[in-house]
Amino acid sequence: MNRDNIQAFNRKEAARRLGLSVVTIDRELARENITHFRSGRRVLFTQTHLDEYISRNERKAKGAERETGTRFER
Repeated sequence: MNRDNIQAFNRKEAARRLGLSVVTIDRELARENITHFRSGRRVLFTQTHLDEYISRNERKAKGAERETGTRFER
């Protein structure tokens, strides 16, 4: 990975990219469900962090689908 090309997103941009609200991002941060890093007081995310979050939540949804027989649509 070339560290020169890494972009960091703030909470608002991460929320937009994930299709969530900033309140939901804050909730996920408090629950330690989303990887991030800090620069001073700023909470920042890389695209890798966001991709990992999506991947973990897709697996959870698929597990719930198997347990309940319910299919979740996006």
